[in-house]
Amino acid sequence: NALRQGQSAHSVMNALLSLQTDYANFDAVDLVVEAVLEKLPLKQQIFKDLSAVCNAQCILATNTSTIDIASISTELPSDVRTRIVGLHFFSPAHIMQLLEIIRTDATSPTVLSDMVVLSKTLGKIPVVVGNCVGFAANRMFFPYCQSAHFLVEHGVCPYRMDHVLEQFGMAMGVNRMIDASGIDVFAHVEHQMKGAYNYCYDSSMLSELVRGQRLGVKARKGMYVYDEKRNAFEDEGNLQSMRFNINNRKQFRFQFNANELSDEDIVHMCLFPVVNEAYKILSQKFAFKASDLDIISTKGYGFPTKCGGVVFWGQQEIGLQTIVQKLKQWANQYDNKEPNMNLKRFFQPCPALIAAASSS
Repeated sequence: NALRQGQSAHSVMNALLSLQTDYANFDAVDLVVEAVLEKLPLKQQIFKDLSAVCNAQCILATNTSTIDIASISTELPSDVRTRIVGLHFFSPAHIMQLLEIIRTDATSPTVLSDMVVLSKTLGKIPVVVGNCVGFAANRMFFPYCQSAHFLVEHGVCPYRMDHVLEQFGMAMGVNRMIDASGIDVFAHVEHQMKGAYNYCYDSSMLSELVRGQRLGVKARKGMYVYDEKRNAFEDEGNLQSMRFNINNRKQFRFQFNANELSDEDIVHMCLFPVVNEAYKILSQKFAFKASDLDIISTKGYGFPTKCGGVVFWGQQEIGLQTIVQKLKQWANQYDNKEPNMNLKRFFQPCPALIAAASSS
């Protein structure tokens, strides 16, 4: 009504918000969403404080994108843990439709139901997932980023890669996406993932970018460089310098020739590991059903809706047997060429995917 009466969105927002730097009146709120830096000790202290000042019905939520939520609340009383839930808003939150709701083993069903209702009230699309490092969304698409870094470190042009992925239908190329989200943010996610999952590719690209203070759009330089209007431009000279530095440290044994991989090869090498990870998540019951992961892929990561979602695409358009065959081929082929980068484990199809391919 205020907007219809001519007030600006900024003035309406200011009227609805109150700013403070303490916990005064927190005993009267129904929901608290913590959104501090991704540092576990800091989050643990905040939740300890909140459990002391908030009322016994208040829902305590964290907006962490990666950290195991149970580790945040492990020292809190059991009745408090039933009210703790993850609310992972995707960036930018005022545009992205998806809201990933993360349940721990202790989260009350009533709390989950309330958060689904809240999500719809906010105009979001809710997906409830289980609690593991990376949850469903970031865990499923982390191999997408890892595949990209494997290809870039071994000679594939990131600008060609992004163009190919956007031609396929991705809302944004993988390297542009990482730049937009923040190189330092993804570096933190990579650290968390490598600590939790022993099949990650041993990438150095993110650490090299951080070392050069190339933190993405916000720093006006990452894999691309950006002007004041956030327009992206290729930066081939600095890319070659970063590759040289990484190769000096890692002593890579091979590089892809300029036209060795077709456009289709690049798309498949980036996305087949995502399908593989989706089947790991499903088999470990961190997602209720494949369609939940399809919604996450389209609404959270810009996978083309014309393909129905990444799992549907893998099942219906590509075929799971083809994906298993190619993953096995890459696991052997690239591990033989580069035996110290964990590529065999990275590309190896999981038992759940192999079983699904056998029965399809």
